[in-house]
Amino acid sequence: MSTRSGRRAAASVLAVAVIQVVAFAITTAIWVGSTIFAGGACAPRCDWSGADLAGVVYYRVAVVMFVCTAAAARFARRTEKDLTWVPLVLICSYEFAQRNTEDLYRHWDLIVADEAHRLRSYWKGNAKIADAVATVMSSASKSLLLTATPLQNRLEELFGLVSVFEPDFFHSIEGFKERYVDRPDDYGNDDLAMRISHVAKRTLRRDAQKYIRFTERMPMTFGFMPSPDEQALYSMVNAYLQRPVL
Repeated sequence: MSTRSGRRAAASVLAVAVIQVVAFAITTAIWVGSTIFAGGACAPRCDWSGADLAGVVYYRVAVVMFVCTAAAARFARRTEKDLTWVPLVLICSYEFAQRNTEDLYRHWDLIVADEAHRLRSYWKGNAKIADAVATVMSSASKSLLLTATPLQNRLEELFGLVSVFEPDFFHSIEGFKERYVDRPDDYGNDDLAMRISHVAKRTLRRDAQKYIRFTERMPMTFGFMPSPDEQALYSMVNAYLQRPVL
């Protein structure tokens, strides 16, 4: 990773440190306030020895916590390695994943890919976006692909979608084509459907209508021109999403 990546890793840890400082300040204020009120209620008969001991332990633990966080930030900056224990929820586009594959290649508990039919050309071997997403997904504990149009023209697209998150499921594109494309009469669609059922859940619209009332769709076309403020907001959001760094 680049030095810039190391700086971002350190910044992530320092952000955690800031949160710790804020939490520490709030906790201290509550503790001091409650102690003062307690003192007013029981003085001069209060026995503060237990409270003093608790205070010493509390402050020592806080100091150790801050020192460890600072050391982790220094380690992240010097080694240029992201610290995967830092909690992170990231929502991004496929294009963003393609531009930042190296930085996104870390442990993820879950990766959800919406509009996943954009990845079905992965089987061709030259789909840059699908290849980038597959690389990032290889570091995830769990992956979920969502799409309403898994196939368009070729059965190989199904191979591509599955291979994004489970590259060895069908072993190879050559074996897949020989089994299901070139010689479909030997095995048939039933065999393919059975295999896919282990990794895919297909829900048809008529199935969902049993418990969802779909609004009747009435497509209409209207002309629209954004106001100057809306155009300015669009430009700022577009510039923000196209930043070269995370």
